[in-house]
Amino acid sequence: MHVAAALFDPTVAPPSQFSVFNALGGSKELFVLTTGHFDYPRRIREERQLRAAPRIFFAPR
Repeated sequence: MHVAAALFDPTVAPPSQFSVFNALGGSKELFVLTTGHFDYPRRIREERQLRAAPRIFFAPR
């Protein structure tokens, strides 16, 4: 499971996001965003990194 959680989010409280991740079992990876559901200067760069992360997570090893 690949999860993105934000340090700041006006829509979904960050502690709830991280709690959900912590409660998940099995193989998982966390991608931490600076902000969720809000525009900020690094948003485009972080979204590109987020879209690339599952390819890395699911790549054959």
